[in-house]
Amino acid sequence: ELDTARLYYEESLATSESIGNRWSIGVALNNLGALGIVTGEYATARQQLEEVLAFWREIGERWGTTNTIHNLANVAREEGNFQEATDLYAESLEGWLELEDRWGTASWLEDTGLLQLQLGKPQAALQLVGKAAALREEIGAPRPPAYDETLAKRLQPAWEALGQEAAAAALTKGQFLELEEVIDLALEV
Repeated sequence: ELDTARLYYEESLATSESIGNRWSIGVALNNLGALGIVTGEYATARQQLEEVLAFWREIGERWGTTNTIHNLANVAREEGNFQEATDLYAESLEGWLELEDRWGTASWLEDTGLLQLQLGKPQAALQLVGKAAALREEIGAPRPPAYDETLAKRLQPAWEALGQEAAAAALTKGQFLELEEVIDLALEV
């Protein structure tokens, strides 16, 4: 599946370049960068995302800028650059909130939950993911099944660290926290 996605993204990039559609070039590069995160090709992902970020900023495209900064935060998190990831997540959150993009905010909560887990804070991780689940339910935008599976697998260490009962309680608590409360949790390094 990932190889097929890469082929489509590369084909889209080539077509966009051949007709000079800069916005579509940006979308294709962002998608290739996001795919690089999934496949563990972080240096390539960073290069593509930094290139497209400059483009989004140049044309004043706020959603593209915010999404790309969020993806760069994910790269930094996966590389173990936790302070850089936190700074980029803070910057992307400003964009999601300014745009009133609740889908982007839910995704942000899930990704910062993974950051908190990598920082050794399983309770905070599950609270953030719990808030994301509540937000997704509120807006009618569940996680895609493949991503849901991946997220559950990546959160397994939190469940193991806390035990089933405490982990479930943390997830449930997160659903009822105010967004401002979970933002504070998310940006702790």
